[in-house]
Amino acid sequence: MNCRAIIIFLVLTAATGRVTAIETVTMAIGDWQPYTHSSNSKYQMLEKVVAEAYALEDIKVEYSYYPWQRSLLTVQSGVYDGTFPWLMNDQRKSDFITQTVPLMEDDVVFFHLKSFDFQWEKWDDLKNYQVGVTKGYRQEAVYKETGIPVQVVPEEYLNFVKMMAGRIDVYETSRTVGFSTIKDLFSPEDAAKFTYHPKAVQQAKYYLLFSKKSENGERMSKAFSVGLEKLQASGRYMEILTEFIGPQDR
Repeated sequence: MNCRAIIIFLVLTAATGRVTAIETVTMAIGDWQPYTHSSNSKYQMLEKVVAEAYALEDIKVEYSYYPWQRSLLTVQSGVYDGTFPWLMNDQRKSDFITQTVPLMEDDVVFFHLKSFDFQWEKWDDLKNYQVGVTKGYRQEAVYKETGIPVQVVPEEYLNFVKMMAGRIDVYETSRTVGFSTIKDLFSPEDAAKFTYHPKAVQQAKYYLLFSKKSENGERMSKAFSVGLEKLQASGRYMEILTEFIGPQDR
């Protein structure tokens, strides 16, 4: 530390009467717009939520990006402290330190073109339609178990391209993710051709998962819960969501 830095440090310490140490939490995540993205800040909505919640607790977030399954495994093994956003299930409750309050809630719905008359009440109804699915997503296993024939693609956005081309009828995804993808892919005129069925498949609750093997896992889980509560109470949480995806009553 040079002389100037020492003087600044001593002045700040004298003025505040304390020294604040900035801790760091490490997160392994992947690309899932508009929640997270390795290179485009307009698709980092939940990264911003997490960073601002931790900032309220004087903690800095460092993000590393991997394919989603690898992100999960590196956190489980203790290489990183946490990962998000994930749906909760019994296996994840067993393998990770989990939160009681979700990072975000969003409806999972079936998207389709406004010009296409799509109706469904039960899973068997889907056998009457051309259904798209992304390889490796949980829906692929669900459709297989229920005997629903599907068209599988390697990337989520391709389902919307195929829908516009009339090659599939419907695609199931998060409402927020769907609208973000449509906005990114199509002109405003073409984007306006899409809608979704009002019957939600489920209300998805997305959580942070923390490593049981990281020495920081338990502490960072608790710190995030406190920071998120402060962020929501201040109104800043909804400001961030609105900044990225607009009003939430679409």
